[in-house]
Amino acid sequence: DHRDLHSFPTRRSSDLGTVSLWSGYSLLHTVGNNYHHAQDLGSAGSCAKKFNTMPTTFCGSDQICRHASRNAKSYWLTTSAAMPTMAIKTEDVGQHISRCNVCEAPSTVLAVHSQTAEIPECPVGFKTMWMGYSFLAHTSEGADGGGQDMGSPGSCLEDFRATPFIECTGARGTCQFLDRRAHV
Repeated sequence: DHRDLHSFPTRRSSDLGTVSLWSGYSLLHTVGNNYHHAQDLGSAGSCAKKFNTMPTTFCGSDQICRHASRNAKSYWLTTSAAMPTMAIKTEDVGQHISRCNVCEAPSTVLAVHSQTAEIPECPVGFKTMWMGYSFLAHTSEGADGGGQDMGSPGSCLEDFRATPFIECTGARGTCQFLDRRAHV
């Protein structure tokens, strides 16, 4: 459940008979040492309990692991807050990072896409939880990026925005919107 709110979401848990396990920040993608790792927005791993511009740990051949010590990047789902044109410091970025809630549900959740402007029907035996917009893929550094499993609820975003994510740089500890990125 990735939401466009400035506070943690709560309404879905009780409304749908689910149990909230934890709340956090919507992590979309990480890049480190030229390796890309995309998160499925429909999985619990995409909901980081704490925000950090570089939420990864690097372990070297010397068997020593260092947290947030490399020049890596992270990409986070955004809110509808106005996009600044300049880099944003970590302490000021909170209003731009989408919040999430990891919920335990009594049944399987899936997304159905119509590939038209019409809202598709749920399969027999399933109930509508929300309606939204298909989010297939994004690019990050260079020609790499990631995508969403189209059956995952993470591929159905409740709100449409032309720039659905923000890029954060670990070494500088800043985040910025880049309009040269392609999103589908």
